[in-house]
Amino acid sequence: MKTILTETKDIRSAVNQLKDRMIQFSTSQNKTEKNFHEGTSVIGIEYSIPCHTDTLHVMIPDKERNEQVLLLFTVNPSTTNLSPDVEINLPLGLNRSASCCFVKDGKNLLICSRGRFTSFKSSIPPKITLDYFKDSIIAVEDFDQHFEVIYIANLSSTKLIEEIIAFVKKAKHLKFKVKLESQNKVKPY
Repeated sequence: MKTILTETKDIRSAVNQLKDRMIQFSTSQNKTEKNFHEGTSVIGIEYSIPCHTDTLHVMIPDKERNEQVLLLFTVNPSTTNLSPDVEINLPLGLNRSASCCFVKDGKNLLICSRGRFTSFKSSIPPKITLDYFKDSIIAVEDFDQHFEVIYIANLSSTKLIEEIIAFVKKAKHLKFKVKLESQNKVKPY
């Protein structure tokens, strides 16, 4: 049975495992600032992790935000890209409105998304996201409720970085596609 982690100590432990893996694979670490579309920014350590033809940048902000740990992912960032490709919000307890969660699957810990993304300052409906990621959907439980979430990566996988890169690329493509579709609906005057 796959269950969502809801205890703060378990979530912090999973976050620390992920941080340890990022440090293990990183070739450089830099203090940096990332900006969000609403005008706020965060400062933290960004880990650069080369992998085959791509480079994954993972920024872990110094401070938690709204009782959540943030992980900011960018694949092959340009020098002008100060915003992350994907923002992962991991709540430090049960919070079904947060974008992501850790899932316990036997001895494995999985990072999963609840399918909440924004594109061009607008929320993408979860149904669209879940349909787009239909090949990565897994069923999970938390307490008495059942949910479908998007599998991102297994923390103990030897392909952890590749799995995260694949997810970020696919999420980035979805966000771009939704942005284009919304722009095409607007008729010029």
